[in-house]
Amino acid sequence: MLYTGPPLADGPVSLASVRDADVHEWAERAVSDPSMLYFGIFRSDVLVGQIFLHDRDDTLQEALVGYHLFTATNRGQGIGTRALRLLQRHVTDHLDLKRLIVITSRDNIPSQRLALTCGFALAGAPREDPTGLLYGWKVSRQGSCDSSGPTGR
Repeated sequence: MLYTGPPLADGPVSLASVRDADVHEWAERAVSDPSMLYFGIFRSDVLVGQIFLHDRDDTLQEALVGYHLFTATNRGQGIGTRALRLLQRHVTDHLDLKRLIVITSRDNIPSQRLALTCGFALAGAPREDPTGLLYGWKVSRQGSCDSSGPTGR
């Protein structure tokens, strides 16, 4: 589903709903997939990326996180960090999830840094791609977050 609530903001960075003209591949999937939650990442009201939950497992109460800034000019400025922290806050406050997972390739150092900066802990290789890296973040309802280790994913 596409997020339709009020914008979530941290300074000039916000997560908000997207318009039809803004839709990208993952947003198109979110329209028909109720297990997804898709946000556009905006910087000063300009769409610069996307962040979303996907492959949600209600039994394990976990979901994968995908994120992407569309152009290199927006990378390295803290936009991804703010966006991921806003998503974490939204999950903590509004969703019944216990764990978020980021899967990245071994050569995607910026994605790995982002996960670590936002409290995700390296938990090994994902079962879907033994050459990749899996990072986990345990949701804490007490207002803090803990990293989480492997669960066999």
